[in-house]
Amino acid sequence: VAGRPGGTVRRGFGLRSLGRALCSVTGLLAGLAVVAALVPGAAEALELDRDLVAAQPWRIVGGHLVHFSIQHLVWDLVVLVGLGLACERRWPGRTLLALGLAVPVISFLFLGCAPHLDTYRGLSGLGSTLLVLLAVGLHREGVFRSVWTRHLPLLSALGFLAKVAFELGQGSAVFVQQADLFEPVPLAHLVGGTIGLLLGAVPADRPAGVLELE
Repeated sequence: VAGRPGGTVRRGFGLRSLGRALCSVTGLLAGLAVVAALVPGAAEALELDRDLVAAQPWRIVGGHLVHFSIQHLVWDLVVLVGLGLACERRWPGRTLLALGLAVPVISFLFLGCAPHLDTYRGLSGLGSTLLVLLAVGLHREGVFRSVWTRHLPLLSALGFLAKVAFELGQGSAVFVQQADLFEPVPLAHLVGGTIGLLLGAVPADRPAGVLELE
């Protein structure tokens, strides 16, 4: 319960916000990833396995929903939910389009360009799409105008490129250090980021507003 001027009472705001989040594309993806982690055998049945995908094409999508460990899942969910809800709030249509493109493009490029890896799991490629989409979109709209904040979107994009460069050079992930279970796929992150860049650069019909942060 929250009070408003004039004695009007505003109820259920938190529940409505939670409901919108759960009904979003981001919420759907996060929920499916959690369910896949809880169901025994789901990871093996859904992972993108290059030897099985021709006969089981659902793996093109399923590989993005399963993970190699709980730590891997948690990191991916934090990134996906945080960035995804922010993107959907400002540009719901282009966010859906970005994710819809990223899922098959990342999967097919993994199959064609990473022959040394047998399987692919994880939401990090989609998280990369959302990160760059948000950074480029905010920069394009000039959301941050303060001298202290105007370069935040650009710095976020540069940080993403530095992360991909580290993965390419070191062959290990920045945040999830479990080299005994899996190795990162920088190609997926780079492809996802490129899709976010392309869609984030498209002018919006109606900018969602400006944040004057000092």
